Amino acid sequence: MQKKIFIFLLVLSVGLFLLDRAHFLNPVRRIADSAFVPLEYIFYSGRQKVTDEFRILTFWQSGEARIKYLETKNRELLEAKVKAESLAAENAALRKQLGILPAGKFILLPAAIIGADSAKIIIAAGTDSGVRPGQTVVIGETLLGVVDSATPKTSVVRRPTASGSKIPAKIGEVRGLIAGEFNTGMLLTQVAQTEPIDVGDTVETSGEGDVPIPNLLIGQITKIKSRESDVFREAQVVSPVNLSDLSFVFIVK
Repeated sequence: MQKKIFIFLLVLSVGLFLLDRAHFLNPVRRIADSAFVPLEYIFYSGRQKVTDEFRILTFWQSGEARIKYLETKNRELLEAKVKAESLAAENAALRKQLGILPAGKFILLPAAIIGADSAKIIIAAGTDSGVRPGQTVVIGETLLGVVDSATPKTSVVRRPTASGSKIPAKIGEVRGLIAGEFNTGMLLTQVAQTEPIDVGDTVETSGEGDVPIPNLLIGQITKIKSRESDVFREAQVVSPVNLSDLSFVFIVK
């Protein structure tokens, strides 16, 4: 009996795998994405608030906790006021984003962030919206990454900090390569030892390789890591963008 169950499950697994490779399961995947993407967005946006509320309920009997609870609520009201006042500024930023890249040559698709870590960003836009692997993702004039994979409703964006990421770059007329460093940082490499680079220099995309759009800001050099005896110069580069401050990004189609 157990052998028959095992054979049945094996055949079922192989069948599902073949159907998925043949894209017959895309309708099912689309339905699943439609159901779970809103939940993922709510979880990503509200998990900190849920944690804070749980902490208050746990220590409700404490007078100190009650004071903290009132302070938290007061802070939330102030934050809501600030957010309401910033809506006009946010709309202006969106209009500015639409004017950064040449009209007619690029189509910008806004997408909400539903997850992120030091190596990737997960966004609520997928193949149903025209998102494809290889597309560039930006905010303002700053490069955030490249679409690595996409389902009908979601996509994974590979950040420049991801291990294996390699982006042709430039510092003025100097050419180099931005490589992901252990999923935590960016390293400027492949710069000739005689080239003049220094702390504070701006690093931009050269328009080659995985990012065909030139002059997007990658980051700023914060530390020269190579020695004069090394064949190439290497430097640590840091992006000006803090993902915790973002709720959406733009895919360049």
